[in-house]
Amino acid sequence: RLLIFCTLIAAMVLLWSLLLSLPAVLAVPSVRSCGGPSDHLSNVSISLSPDPLSKQTPFTLSVSGLLDEDHVAGTADVDLNVKALRIIDDHILKSVSYTISPGIAKGPTKIIIG
Repeated sequence: RLLIFCTLIAAMVLLWSLLLSLPAVLAVPSVRSCGGPSDHLSNVSISLSPDPLSKQTPFTLSVSGLLDEDHVAGTADVDLNVKALRIIDDHILKSVSYTISPGIAKGPTKIIIG
């Protein structure tokens, strides 16, 4: 299994963790890649619109990069500090294993949520 830290799936888990763990009134800072040179996804680009998220406004999360091999399984580690409206001050630390079928082929990859 591939261990992927802060790649396509990690970005999705991060966003879903925010949306499921916090009330709809949250406001989050910019999303960024915390990946390194040994990651399977290189040339990572992550964008969030609107940034920050706002109450009752549709959002779009885009993640793109270059996969060095086919991706069919992995573990997403999320370590997130969330502060909003002087009310929310949460630390989210999760590790989620997953499989994807038929998988994501190596090469240029882009996922858009929203």
